[in-house]
Amino acid sequence: MARDELAIAWQLLASTGMRRGEALALRWGDVDLDAGRLSVRRSATVVEVKGEGERIIVGPPKSGKPRTVDLDPDTAAGLRTHKAAQGTLSLSLAREDAYVFASLDGTVRHPERFSRKFAAAVEQARAAGGQKSLAKIRLHDLRHTHADAAPRGRCARQGRLGTPGARQRDHHTRRLRSRHAGHAAGGGCEVRGTDGRGGNG
Repeated sequence: MARDELAIAWQLLASTGMRRGEALALRWGDVDLDAGRLSVRRSATVVEVKGEGERIIVGPPKSGKPRTVDLDPDTAAGLRTHKAAQGTLSLSLAREDAYVFASLDGTVRHPERFSRKFAAAVEQARAAGGQKSLAKIRLHDLRHTHADAAPRGRCARQGRLGTPGARQRDHHTRRLRSRHAGHAAGGGCEVRGTDGRGGNG
């Protein structure tokens, strides 16, 4: 099976719970591979412009606030390898202001095409291992999976996912009830900004 050039993108989304647009708008200057963390400062979205069709806009993240996300060692190593590979294609793709998952011309990848790439990768993996060996999932499901698997409390999970003050979607009633109880018993959440300082979300 051919190597998936965006495998590290899927790994990043699954291991951090980042939104699709946040990953697409991530620049190398936002990533500190030595420290094992990155800063989410912007997000890419598709908008319809009258008379011009679709346009990709890069703006603030959905939460309206930047945040810092820790990277596990495997993901950090994968990003380092990806950066080196991008640099062999063009030095401009590995500069600090370059998008981490840029198209070959250096522009932001189209979010919907990015999602279709993931769907194709899932289908390829399912075909290789047998249809029942892997669930049919969407790209956004990686975010929900990360939220469900996060080992820490509600506040830490909200800060990591960039949803301070918002209840995460959870398909398990037991977890949902637990979060309601935690919200009633506890106060507001403290969210770490890009400077590492806490702040009430």
